[in-house]
Amino acid sequence: MLPILVLVGLTIVAVGAAIDGMLLFAAAERADDIPASSIQTIQAIWDNDFLPLILGVLVFLWSAGLSVLRTGALPKWLGWVAIVLGIIGFTPIGFVGAIGAALWIAIVSILLSVRARSGSPATATA
Repeated sequence: MLPILVLVGLTIVAVGAAIDGMLLFAAAERADDIPASSIQTIQAIWDNDFLPLILGVLVFLWSAGLSVLRTGALPKWLGWVAIVLGIIGFTPIGFVGAIGAALWIAIVSILLSVRARSGSPATATA
């Protein structure tokens, strides 16, 4: 179930980003064609549409962190870092969790690339 939740979290982020982009595009494209109050409304919605993005990042971090801890496919400290970043995402400085998630993904990507090139098998346990 946890690997599926990783995908679900990233899907939530993708849908949130698509909504974010749609609102930004609509405001930019129709700025001359509709009243200023309508543009202000779109802008107000765009300013506050971060909830699906943060929710998706939190689901991703928690499920990825728990998956790492359960399987051991990656170093355990990476699992704990993901869980801590997910907890930070609930605080008023939640954007730090999102930035940390991007760094976490970069670190894991590099680690997995190095492992794949070296040809060493994964250290996963059942």
